[in-house]
Amino acid sequence: MSQPSPSFKVIFDGRIRSGHDPEQVRNRLSSLFRTSAIEINRLFINAPVAVKNSLSHPDALKYQQALEQAGVHCHIENENAIPDNPPEPSPAVPSSPSPAVTLTCPKCGFAQPRGLECARCGVIFSKLATPNGPDMPADTAEPVAESDHADAESDPEWILDARQIDQEGWIALAVGLVLSGLPFTSSLLRAAMHGFITLVHEFGHSVTAWIFGYPSFPAFDFVYGGGVAIHFDREIQLLLVIYAGFGVLFYLYRHNRFTLTVLSIAAGIYTILAFTPAHEILGLFMGHGTELVFAGIFLYRAISSSGVIISIERPLYAFVAFFTIFNAIHFAYGLMNDPVARYDYRLGKGGLTHDFIRIGTDYLGVDFGTVAAFFLFCAVITPVFSFLFFRYQRRIFLVFLKLSKREPVS
Repeated sequence: MSQPSPSFKVIFDGRIRSGHDPEQVRNRLSSLFRTSAIEINRLFINAPVAVKNSLSHPDALKYQQALEQAGVHCHIENENAIPDNPPEPSPAVPSSPSPAVTLTCPKCGFAQPRGLECARCGVIFSKLATPNGPDMPADTAEPVAESDHADAESDPEWILDARQIDQEGWIALAVGLVLSGLPFTSSLLRAAMHGFITLVHEFGHSVTAWIFGYPSFPAFDFVYGGGVAIHFDREIQLLLVIYAGFGVLFYLYRHNRFTLTVLSIAAGIYTILAFTPAHEILGLFMGHGTELVFAGIFLYRAISSSGVIISIERPLYAFVAFFTIFNAIHFAYGLMNDPVARYDYRLGKGGLTHDFIRIGTDYLGVDFGTVAAFFLFCAVITPVFSFLFFRYQRRIFLVFLKLSKREPVS
């Protein structure tokens, strides 16, 4: 009888290769396997896992090479191989490990250099160094902060939270920064970009109005130029819907004290805003404020490549973000220092008073230049927030993961 030809399987270890950005790796795997980001995350959680079975050895090598180029560790196993019986433990005293080996995995017993995770089974050592788990020897275990135990239990890759901008990200930022100056030299490009900013501006007014019970719709102003948000009288039913939403969330997360605390704070802040003039100030400010929100999101996508399908999107996101931020800085600086810009702004439009004048005069009792100075500050720190969110995204995600649990959270 002929011997069956050997077949092989490719095992994904769940570990990211050194020097690769985790977000980029996940995007590459999503494209490679033609599946969603959720499935890729599940692949990491269930690792080690066989991603391809019944392959010839040359085909298995091709799959291994593709996965390693994507930025992850994997290995090939012979499906026909008969596993050896594990050796009986020797009663003899074990010999001292070589100087290079300073750590033995408490889960699988694999001796290896000191590190944060097992090279064989992939377990995070900090997960085992808990009061309820098998503690590692004090002279071999890596120091782990007590507050990090929950992080390790929530996300096996929690240690990778401090992310770095990859080379493609830096190139995208540089290209976007250069392109952002073009609309300032071309009236046609500037008009097109201002059309986008106007739509975002009025969208911000309308969304904020809906949140506080005022039906509103954004529109372009074809008479005087720019845009306008059409507001209607407050509908108490909309406020009841908001509070009903809070009630549902309180019920769903009634066992999670952490989430209940956050919800209580959020409901309290919302109530204060909704029944004081503060919501009117916020509604006026969030026209220009939403411009910066969109700029921050676009800048984050340029830095991280999150949601990017083709590479050209990253510099385009950076271009829109930088132009929006520079336009906001130019606008605010003009209201603070340029007599002509201040005079034109005071004139209003079609009998309507501009946002910053209403905030300063009607509510705060200050010159609108002071409001513009605050807006200038917000514009300058927008890139900082985008970078910090990118850099510490994993820790932020873990907070939201903690909030989303319905069972008690310690």
